[in-house]
Amino acid sequence: MESLVFLNNPLTWVAIGIVLLIAESFSGEGSLLAFGISGLLVAVLVWVTALQVGTLWLIVLFTVFGVIISVLTRRILKKTEHYKDDINTF
Repeated sequence: MESLVFLNNPLTWVAIGIVLLIAESFSGEGSLLAFGISGLLVAVLVWVTALQVGTLWLIVLFTVFGVIISVLTRRILKKTEHYKDDINTF
C-alpha cells in the first residue's frame, strides 16, 4: 500500500472526481456521477479536516460515499419519474 500514498493528497481526489464527472458527461447514463461527487467529497474532507488516515480508509470512504450518493439519487429519480410503467427507467 506504500505505492498508493499519493491518495492522501486532496488534489488527487479532486482529479479523480473531475475525471469521473467528465467521463459521466460522455456516457450520459448516470452511473459515474455519484462516484465523481464522492471523489470531490473525499477531497474536501481530507483538505478541510486534514484527515490523516490510511490509504485504505480513504478508498473505503470513497466507495461508501459513492454507494450512498448513488442510492439516494436513484430514490429521488424514482419519485420524480413520470413513466413508472416503462421497464427501461430507473
